[in-house]
Amino acid sequence: MAEEIKETKRSNSYTTPLGIIIGLVILYLIFNWGTVYRAFAPPNPVIVSKGVENTTFLEFNPGVWAEVRNDGGNGTIAMEATFSQGDHTYTKTTTRYFKSLETGKMEIVFNEARLLGGQPSYSLNVYSFGK
Repeated sequence: MAEEIKETKRSNSYTTPLGIIIGLVILYLIFNWGTVYRAFAPPNPVIVSKGVENTTFLEFNPGVWAEVRNDGGNGTIAMEATFSQGDHTYTKTTTRYFKSLETGKMEIVFNEARLLGGQPSYSLNVYSFGK
């Protein structure tokens, strides 16, 4: 009977430190949730503003740009731009790494466009790349 009591005490002595460790891990996750979220959550890109501007003085090389904000975790964001002029349509993609809550400008230049090639139009799409 004395042996049974010792075995019970041993199992209780191991569970107490384990409970403390689990409690500390839970507290760490609660107080550092933002850091943990940014490390594991995918980026969530949002277009803040967008436009087209001519990138050179004498030639017509329109640059399609977007001001992008990352509302998600750290990671790579892709911007896909489609530029149409007359009967021609061109699509290009670029990527950039954004930290969580970072805002930055992304731009794609369309050298294929012509000055007298017709009425230009464009569309933009941003999305999480990878993760």
